[in-house]
Amino acid sequence: MLSELGRSDVLAMYDEMLAWLADQQVGEESGEQRGAIYFPTEDRFCNRDTACAAMVFVRQARRSGDATWLQRAERARDYVLRVQKPSGGFPELRHQDESDGGSTVNTGIIADSLMKAYALGLGRGERDLDALARMAEFELTLEWQPGAFYHDTNHLATFVTPDGVQRWGEEGSRLDCQNTTALAAMMLPRISDFLAGSGAEPRSEWREAAARAVDRLLSGQDPDGQWPYRMGAASDDAGHHAMAILHLAQVAERAPYTGDERIPTALLRGGEWLLECPLLATRSGTKIDWAISRSALTYFTTEYFFIAAALARLMDVDPQNADRWRHEALELLRYVRGVLWDNPQAETEGPFRLTEAGLTFGYAWFGQSMGWVLYHMDELIEQFGWWE
Repeated sequence: MLSELGRSDVLAMYDEMLAWLADQQVGEESGEQRGAIYFPTEDRFCNRDTACAAMVFVRQARRSGDATWLQRAERARDYVLRVQKPSGGFPELRHQDESDGGSTVNTGIIADSLMKAYALGLGRGERDLDALARMAEFELTLEWQPGAFYHDTNHLATFVTPDGVQRWGEEGSRLDCQNTTALAAMMLPRISDFLAGSGAEPRSEWREAAARAVDRLLSGQDPDGQWPYRMGAASDDAGHHAMAILHLAQVAERAPYTGDERIPTALLRGGEWLLECPLLATRSGTKIDWAISRSALTYFTTEYFFIAAALARLMDVDPQNADRWRHEALELLRYVRGVLWDNPQAETEGPFRLTEAGLTFGYAWFGQSMGWVLYHMDELIEQFGWWE
């Protein structure tokens, strides 16, 4: 049984996942797919995870001094910009099929990952700035009520599933997804600040929409502190709640929100809900109580990293209790490393294998979202000050 993880333990996990992700990058000889992260168990060239890879590859170039990592990052960025839709958005994918015309999740994580990559030293030009502006413009098209941002374009009007079932009518779904509102609240001012700092002119409408999203998110928090997946939903959902915490905490570090006392109050209520409701302390670390959502497979093991990154962010929100939040984040990773990592069924169940199809019930890993996992690991390590 592992004692509390330290810097070397966490970085070793990160490095093993990084090496695996690099092995999934398509080589130069592969035409239009070059630079993409390819998940063979899903036959998917992932736009989101390729953007995340661009960021972690630049990070690795800085850590190692090896310029080949920067070349990998450039190829990943080039692929992402090459597949951006004319609308500015990025769709979610199932195998090589597009699930929608663009989603807030993929577009928001891609925008943030690319801006982090640029800040770490990835070169940028007019093409990069234009791509970010188009991402912000796309996001405005998903605001269906003041401050409420749909998950993806399928929700805007009538949607018919591939089997011919009509899900909702011409008025759209009216499904109030809160983690996507949090993503919009984060990405719109982030893009605005980044473009302004790069000599470009952001549109005032982006910041105005972000302010509405912040207000909407704060009003959607339940009395017990949870942000359910959909505003007002009765179900518990630890992973998507953690996304709301992480992205609202990212908002709180930028003007004009740095002095908005509503935000830290809401974030700490959200953190307390995480510790009190969906998590179980064990001798091997903290595990997620899947029973709260009546599924052993909800969002797979990626949720451990979502939640750990959110808890790590609360160190800055609540500096007097930073050691507590740090400990709780590491306890989740201790359980992952000590209990789940060395799985005897690794060939079919992970950690670097799993597809969203043909799941082994009761156990699942995160190979289909490795870049997104590393996005959260990068956040956690940054908060701990362990990149220095």
